[in-house]
Amino acid sequence: MSIITQPDPIACTSIREYEYCPRKYYFDRYGDCKSPISLSRVEMTQKSRDRFLELNPLAQVLEKEFISSPEVGLESTVEVVRMDQGYFIAHFRYGVPSKEGLWPGDKLQATAELYLSGQLGRCFSGSLFFNVTDDSLVIFVPTEEDYGRLKRVVEEMSGKDDAEVPPPPLVDSQRCIPCEVAGLCLPDEVVMLREGNLDRQVRKVSPNDPQRPLYLSVQGSYVRKKGDRIQIEKQGEIVESIRAFEVSQVCLFGAIGITTPLVNYLLSEDIEIAHFSAGGWFYGLSTGFPHGNIELRRRQFALAESGDISLARSFVLGKIKNSRTLLKRNSRQKVENVLVRLAHGITQAEKAETQAELLGIEGSAARDYFGVFQSMLHPGSSEVPTEFRFTGRNRRPPLDPVNAMLSYLYAILIKDMTAITFNIGLEPNLGYFHRPRYGRPALALDLSEEFRSIIADSVVVSLINRREIRVEDFIIHPFGVALTAEGRKKVLSGYERRLETEVTHHLFNYTVTYRRIMDLQARLLAGYILGDVPNYVPFMVR
Repeated sequence: MSIITQPDPIACTSIREYEYCPRKYYFDRYGDCKSPISLSRVEMTQKSRDRFLELNPLAQVLEKEFISSPEVGLESTVEVVRMDQGYFIAHFRYGVPSKEGLWPGDKLQATAELYLSGQLGRCFSGSLFFNVTDDSLVIFVPTEEDYGRLKRVVEEMSGKDDAEVPPPPLVDSQRCIPCEVAGLCLPDEVVMLREGNLDRQVRKVSPNDPQRPLYLSVQGSYVRKKGDRIQIEKQGEIVESIRAFEVSQVCLFGAIGITTPLVNYLLSEDIEIAHFSAGGWFYGLSTGFPHGNIELRRRQFALAESGDISLARSFVLGKIKNSRTLLKRNSRQKVENVLVRLAHGITQAEKAETQAELLGIEGSAARDYFGVFQSMLHPGSSEVPTEFRFTGRNRRPPLDPVNAMLSYLYAILIKDMTAITFNIGLEPNLGYFHRPRYGRPALALDLSEEFRSIIADSVVVSLINRREIRVEDFIIHPFGVALTAEGRKKVLSGYERRLETEVTHHLFNYTVTYRRIMDLQARLLAGYILGDVPNYVPFMVR
């Protein structure tokens, strides 16, 4: 049998993944999905290996070795076991065993590894599969039928090397539930949007992200990597120590030192370093290499050049609808006239045909909304302090505490959206509603529109109404107002608390955190740009 020659060898584990789900293979290959091996997986594999040796005391597990052949077009890292019957390529498994002995993907992977080793002059008696779940031991020797299937699958995979769009998702498949790329694939969500059936049941197969950003704002602090932990120091004393794998992002505000080893670790793990001024002005991100999916960025640019304003219309609709909902929920005064005007703005935005129309509609809605923003501030039975009186939006610099908090939170929100778009493979600087401008993350600003009111504005309202923030948390100067170090800490705490709030998605009807919804919306936008879903629907609170 002859295996088709590949420009780059295909990993035998990828053949197994392709058999499991072609869409999973796409996201593993083009989605920059690292699918890190968790400690529990390593421990379970080792448990399976130890149990095998316990039941087979005469067996010997040899060191792993890497085998590859560009001519054959395959590569693999194999683990070899020596037994009385000969030498076997070993696979130690845990989980649900197959009633037929082996799962189809395991058979394909084993066939590929045995074929590759044979072409390299390595002769094995077969592949050994041991599953610790039921102590089952299966010896697999491929047949000509298995080799024929391997050839067909490899040829099919090679034809998808330059795939521009993801393969369609599996429909209502149980395979999606434990899949580690479900958060990228969004199988049920994509099927719902493709079918246009909003009554379709959607499972929450992608969990909330367990990692959290690390905010460092105490001036003069120093952060370094110590073993598997990130260590924060001040004047030579350890202030805090955090497990590195729990961190999704490191945010440095002002004069914070960071060591080169930690920078190297963060970049190698695709963990961004966000840089801010001490007052919260967002400077930019330190990241690793750009995302490898050039087709997504190519289509993003092509769509921007087409003049289509459907995305801009969606961003404006999401912003106005969510602003109106927040106002309805929190206003203690009669603002019916404003609510009517915002509802009229929604109708106008739905019919807008030009960018100029949308800009006018959005600007008018923002003036109406901020014109009654003060009505949402009511700290218990007490009066709102004079310093927290809000008469309108101002910035650069903000002239009152409320605007200082809004500007600070908008910078954090835009930072998060910039990081999300960059990680997905989108170009953060090319937007559809906000015009591209040197140094401005226009797409991150676009996506932030639907979240400004329900996340940033909501945090400001909550901090004031719960009396968590005080006038003493601000530096008030005739030329502007800024948060103190303690004030920034309170605002960041409120922001993180808001992102951890669970909310029901208005389309998919499952409950996830705002943090997850921000990532979900950006991935749906990427799906729309690639043609994976027919339209982009902004997130709207109910």
